[in-house]
Amino acid sequence: MKLTSFLVRGADTYKSFTKLLVDNRILRSCIGLDKCVTGFHRLGNGEKNLVVVDTNRFLDLQEKQKVDKLQPPSLPAVALHGNSIRMLLATKAIHPKMETDEIDEFNASLESVRRELKGMEITYKEIETNKLSSAGDFGFNLVAVLGGDGTFLHVGRSLENGFSIFGINANPSRSYGHYLKTQGNNLGENLSRLTSGNYIVYNLPRIQPVLTRGESSFKLPMLLNEVAIKDYAPFKTTRCVVQIDGREEFVYSDGMLISSSSASRPGSWALNADGIMLGEGSLLMQLVSFAPGRLAKNGEQHLLCNLITGEPVTLLSECRFDPLIGVDSAEKFDFPRGDRLLVTGAVSPLRFIDFPEEIPSFEAEASPYELQNRRTFIGEEILRELEKTSLCLAVKPGEKNQILFLQVTPDLGSMKIWAIKKLGEKALAAEDILLLEEIARPLLLYPTAEIAAKTSTERDMTFNLYRYGNYITEMDGVMVEWNADEDKNVWGPSIDTVFFLHVLKKHGLCKESVHTASEIGTGNGMLAKGVTLFCRNLEDMEITDINLNALKCAERNIRRGMINSDLCITSIHGPGVKKIGGRDLLLLNPPYIPKKNANETNPYEGTGLMREVIENRLRLLNPNNPEAAIVINYSSLAQKDFDSYMDGAEEVDVELLDTLMVPLKINWASIDPEWMEYLLAECGLELRDESIYGYKYWHTLKIVKITRKDI
Repeated sequence: MKLTSFLVRGADTYKSFTKLLVDNRILRSCIGLDKCVTGFHRLGNGEKNLVVVDTNRFLDLQEKQKVDKLQPPSLPAVALHGNSIRMLLATKAIHPKMETDEIDEFNASLESVRRELKGMEITYKEIETNKLSSAGDFGFNLVAVLGGDGTFLHVGRSLENGFSIFGINANPSRSYGHYLKTQGNNLGENLSRLTSGNYIVYNLPRIQPVLTRGESSFKLPMLLNEVAIKDYAPFKTTRCVVQIDGREEFVYSDGMLISSSSASRPGSWALNADGIMLGEGSLLMQLVSFAPGRLAKNGEQHLLCNLITGEPVTLLSECRFDPLIGVDSAEKFDFPRGDRLLVTGAVSPLRFIDFPEEIPSFEAEASPYELQNRRTFIGEEILRELEKTSLCLAVKPGEKNQILFLQVTPDLGSMKIWAIKKLGEKALAAEDILLLEEIARPLLLYPTAEIAAKTSTERDMTFNLYRYGNYITEMDGVMVEWNADEDKNVWGPSIDTVFFLHVLKKHGLCKESVHTASEIGTGNGMLAKGVTLFCRNLEDMEITDINLNALKCAERNIRRGMINSDLCITSIHGPGVKKIGGRDLLLLNPPYIPKKNANETNPYEGTGLMREVIENRLRLLNPNNPEAAIVINYSSLAQKDFDSYMDGAEEVDVELLDTLMVPLKINWASIDPEWMEYLLAECGLELRDESIYGYKYWHTLKIVKITRKDI
């Protein structure tokens, strides 16, 4: 069995391990991971551990999850105006051993690049890479590399941090071009994407090797791909002692490779040696050994001959013949017995420009993991707010009640699922609240797939609490409750609600000019409550719903903890579109699942409510406030409906604020086969592998802002 070890920091080893895998895009989801893990080994004082996996099983899981398609998190991309670009064009150096057709292809690519740059009036300076010392000497703000991956790696070793760089494949018939996302046939298009901001930027971490010989230490070139160690004497093994955090192992092999995340991708040497695929842009590095000896000198199985770590690694040479260190397959250094090589990853990253076919948002999967330390104390302010809810106040002396508490971070980065044990005779305290689960980047507020992946005890505890029906939801200081006895047929908070709330804050929609606001179809009132808390100058808040219980629930939530006692709260029972108008801010989170044959007499079936609001858009907006806005959340399934409703609406601007791909959660009992076929064939309902993603049907939430055009 081939093993790979992961160095993990943290007291809760398994939790830290699963977070490491998802954050570094090594796995999309940790479902099935337990079948790969073979053991845990403590390092030092126990703050760090080695988690050991069966390499073949882990690779099968990566293949199943198609992790090679994951995109790294991108840095802010800005439009580069052509007259502000000062480009350094670093070109491949021609040498005598190059074949004639290779030289001809390169020269043709170079001429094409020159024409495009001159045509777009981009200022540039051309230099061969073998004459490049430091890009910082030239005063440029953008670097383009024309050549192959070797040329790109050479430039990458020469650049200081902070420069944005992209590659142009000069010989696409010969070079794979991992770093070269541009070719002659799309250079003009990609240059235009640079000037429009239609690209992504992410960090390429580099590796810094430091060689110590006797009393002297010196840095080897910083590198993008890998450092290789091998004894080149015929039929001789490479002998090294690998050291990390107090553990050391004598490893003999046919050679060793320490590679960055970029060099641990499909087609790389690391993967050819059965290494693990690391996410592009990950801060981890990987040590792999080619045909290593099976046992260490003490008879134990090797744990460091195949290692993934974010910590520095030391290799002590025990080679006796002709050992060399290779840097990015370009430069080499002697590595005689007694030399010590310290390799540190994630240093001085390059800002790499990529031009994907579709600019992705970072699609991250929820990560189920066990939380062994359940007693995580909650803030005093949250405790006191919880105690004011009717769910807690209703518990009489001598009684007790269990309440579900969902706490979502403002950036939607995680959701904590708490169990509240409320005793009627005592004030709520931190020890009465138990952390059941924490979901990274939640895509549902009732994440059934992630809960089902837990151990049976944790799974049953969490599912039972959801089934009790009483729950409280909090995000960014906005807390609402849902009471099963009082709030019948009322929509509780969902992923739509917290996503909408997140967008309101992120895009600054609660402006100082907002004095009047409305929410049509308020449900539980979480959005309306957010507006009352975030809009400092708000004077009048209207909420409407066709369900009287919903209005009672919303008003109860809004008035609890209301900061402005002078704020006027108006509840409108019934269709609200015709009863309101002239608002500074209007929110709509309507039904958005289109029906093939929606009932024309009921505007609230299918996407009818959205249509009615759009038809009355001008009347609903305050004509005296140029910043007045209607904000609507709808589904990609309803895109055709939305476009048809907006057809001819030339007097308003529509801005797409944000999107979020989520599983589709509806009452499947109400879906007949014909309707399902309609959603799949006509509306773009997406199918995904449940074993990887946890859910089969997916759609994208879209939030748009509609404002009156400037006249």
